[in-house]
Amino acid sequence: FQYSLMILSQLLLVCGLFPYFTIAFVVIFTVFLILDIVMNRGVLETKKLDNLSKSPVIHHVSSSMAGVNVIRGYQKERVFQERFNSYLNTHMSADSMFRLSTRWFMWRMESLGLIAVATSAIIIVATKGLVSPNMAGLAMANLFQAATFVPFIMKLKSEYRARVNSIERIAEYKKLAQEAPHVLPASKPANWPMSGNIEMVNVSFRYRPELPLVLKNICVDI
Repeated sequence: FQYSLMILSQLLLVCGLFPYFTIAFVVIFTVFLILDIVMNRGVLETKKLDNLSKSPVIHHVSSSMAGVNVIRGYQKERVFQERFNSYLNTHMSADSMFRLSTRWFMWRMESLGLIAVATSAIIIVATKGLVSPNMAGLAMANLFQAATFVPFIMKLKSEYRARVNSIERIAEYKKLAQEAPHVLPASKPANWPMSGNIEMVNVSFRYRPELPLVLKNICVDI
């Protein structure tokens, strides 16, 4: 808030000294708002991809460390290493996209600042003699300082908005359907089993859809 107030006061000073700059300022400010709205969406989406691709990496590392004895026993180190490399490459691609999109956004903001400084310099030269050189130098110094701080502030705003996405994901999880209660009602259905018999016929099981079967056509009667 302090930086924003300082930049606003500097821009108002330049507009007061050079009224013609107000027209250029309105145009540049409009383009600035459009870029802020449009490009921040892309930065936010790339951060979402970064967060989504980070979870498989952490889960794979934790599950591999927990079952490292089994992995070594079955000599599947290369399989897990290739899978880790795949997850890591996907995450690094998303992270690089997020950093590049942030830098692309910053370049646009810096370009607008450069256009504002160049426009003010042209107006000062065109209106030579209407304002003293001291006031013209003051206006240029203030505008240059504002053009330096604006990209920095927008970078902080963009990164903060992207990193708050973790809170949004928590809010989305709260909307998921809840599991059944741990304690079932006292009333039992009509087909409730009378004995504690468990029978499994041709049961196959895998931990995840992309993993191979760990149980194949198992028949058990307990």
